[in-house]
Amino acid sequence: MRRAFSLSLLVVLLAGCHHATAPALKAAVPPALGTSGWTAASDAETGVSLGVPPGWRVGVPRAFDPASLSGSSLAGSGEGGDPSAPSANVAVQGMMDDMAKQSAAAEKATLAKLREKEGIVLHCVDGSKPIVAEEPTRFYVRFLKDAGYGTLDEAAAEEKSQSHQDMKIEKVSLPVGKAARLQVKGRNRIGDEECRVSYVFVDGKDAYVLRFASTNAPDAVLGIDRQVAETFRVAKK
Repeated sequence: MRRAFSLSLLVVLLAGCHHATAPALKAAVPPALGTSGWTAASDAETGVSLGVPPGWRVGVPRAFDPASLSGSSLAGSGEGGDPSAPSANVAVQGMMDDMAKQSAAAEKATLAKLREKEGIVLHCVDGSKPIVAEEPTRFYVRFLKDAGYGTLDEAAAEEKSQSHQDMKIEKVSLPVGKAARLQVKGRNRIGDEECRVSYVFVDGKDAYVLRFASTNAPDAVLGIDRQVAETFRVAKK
């Protein structure tokens, strides 16, 4: 009798130690983006997709961006826009093309590294010029495979622990289900104003973190974070 009781107690204890798995995200219908000037971005490997606001693009800051030279003398005909110098114009255009290719290759390599090292499967930046040693204004999605969070609260606590400032946590309802929204805005050690917003999603054993960050430009992310979060989707296989 005593042995049977001990075995029963052991079974109960083991059951209590079992780590629960949070429910999966909903298979929400993709939002319509075409009418507002937004574009769609997706990652085929994870099935993650979201909307990108006007003025933002998928990628990382580029060392050379041909689009930013539109209308400049380099983009004109000849040196200084002089149409009588076609040979110089061809040389300049060739140089610009080479620089653009090198910049695109460097961007591709950086995105691959972000995926491998940090699990970032989508990365977007705005049109502002980054300042050296300053975090660019950006938002991105991290995929945490087999994170094993039992609840959304656990996932939110982990995200909060990664900030050196106290982040406020609130629960929000989005088309894909419940998410935890974390926000912090304040001055860092050198006086710059840092702003960071995170949306944490738990999808069964996996998890996703949609992060927004800026330095000295909080309105750049606080003006779009909820709209972008509303477009977040994960394709169900």
